[in-house]
Amino acid sequence: MHLTDLIRRPEFRCILPVISVAVLFFFLDEAAQKASELPIIIETAPYYLFAMAALLSQLFNQNRTGMMAVLMIVAYTIIQERLQTPLSVGTTRLEYALLALLLPLNVLYTLVYPDKRFFSRSGALFFALVLGQLFWAYLLIEEFPQGSLNWLWESYLDTVPQVSPLPFLLVLLGVAATCIAALFQLSRNGSSDQSALVCLLACTFTLTFFDRLMSLR
Repeated sequence: MHLTDLIRRPEFRCILPVISVAVLFFFLDEAAQKASELPIIIETAPYYLFAMAALLSQLFNQNRTGMMAVLMIVAYTIIQERLQTPLSVGTTRLEYALLALLLPLNVLYTLVYPDKRFFSRSGALFFALVLGQLFWAYLLIEEFPQGSLNWLWESYLDTVPQVSPLPFLLVLLGVAATCIAALFQLSRNGSSDQSALVCLLACTFTLTFFDRLMSLR
């Protein structure tokens, strides 16, 4: 079997991102140390990568991939601007939980979209959907100030501190969404399917081990 044939196989394209995330997990301290040496590049690189992804999505009719790039840059911006304080401060925990709820669901939703040009009617509808969710989340955060949802955190959204600061149900949601994306990758083996798998692996890893990642900053 030629190397190119191996790379194109759905099994290989499915397992490679999983191995990459596993390696990152075990060498997280070393990766964080290297990243701290280039803070400006690390903080601005996602925005340049988003611009490149949007351009390539338009040129090659990869609407789904462009939508996922939008979701990733929105999530990155929210983390940078809203989640840099401890979860016990203000509405940080609620914003953290909302991000962990909406991000995987939206990534999965892109998989049912037709692959057209990124800047098209379907792309505009997706932008409107994302903006609508951001507005809804803003209203929800304004409606429930700090401490008013303690009953929710102590019941349905309880955490397992040994696993993650994220509510256990949301950890399961991220894992389930990643498994669904893996099934799409194995069955359809499209470029957008692999993009969804990579995005969900990245966001599930980041949000599940959020406290450890923040401690390395």
